[in-house]
Amino acid sequence: MKVRYKEYHPCYTITVQNAEELRLVLNKTYWLASENLLYTVSYSDNLSFKLGETKWWRLKLIRPIGVLTMHPNMTCFKIAHDGNGFYLLSNDESYTPIEHLVTRFPNGTVISQINDDWLLDDETD
Repeated sequence: MKVRYKEYHPCYTITVQNAEELRLVLNKTYWLASENLLYTVSYSDNLSFKLGETKWWRLKLIRPIGVLTMHPNMTCFKIAHDGNGFYLLSNDESYTPIEHLVTRFPNGTVISQINDDWLLDDETD
């Protein structure tokens, strides 16, 4: 199969000083995730990119692939398809058991799945 399409997304590096600045950045850029464009946020210099081949339908794409270097007690998230939710990944021991992590989410956060367990609506309140 020939490589038919090269796709490059912009990469911006910014420094955020506080929660309000982070909220502003997310509010202004989250549309990228909802449009299924590459969207990654990192709080340190542990994120880099390399070009690699991926397959999409019957096309081979050359696109940036994020390489995340995990450190002890680190948490990151990945935006889900079309920006509908997110995957939260953590090796932070303070979030064990998972209920400790859930208590830190803002009020009104809807949790539909934890690991492989789907939750019923009455369990998310």
